[in-house]
Amino acid sequence: MGYSVFSGIRRLHLVDLSSDDAVASSSSHTVTLTPGVGEIYEVLHVYVAIPAIAGSSGDHELECFQKFGSSDRSHWYMKNPGTSSMFVHRHILWATTTKSPPNEVSQVLLFTPRSLFCSQEYPLKFKYTNGTDTNQTGTRTIEVLVGVRSG
Repeated sequence: MGYSVFSGIRRLHLVDLSSDDAVASSSSHTVTLTPGVGEIYEVLHVYVAIPAIAGSSGDHELECFQKFGSSDRSHWYMKNPGTSSMFVHRHILWATTTKSPPNEVSQVLLFTPRSLFCSQEYPLKFKYTNGTDTNQTGTRTIEVLVGVRSG
């Protein structure tokens, strides 16, 4: 019997974590992907679009991480000047200043089947930090396609 990407997945679910809450200069905003009780999410695709902050100086950044024990484990991170937008599209981190992992092959591997899971105990978090001198008032789009598994 052949390998199936969808083996064990009960259904697909698109989770919209987008936010248009203003993020003040030198502050951050975190959104959390938390499955329902008894469910595990397998992350299949992530789409991110964060607009530039016109007329700003400084950087803005986005990190995807999970807390394990007392420490955070970063899955990926990107940073750009505030005057530039940031994207995650087709499994590639589109940022000019800093990307971790830095190369596209490693970035694509983050989203291969059975690479990234979250549960009620270990939710996935997306932290946007506005390190510019201007408030971020644009909508930060974060959409996550997950496969729902039984816990």
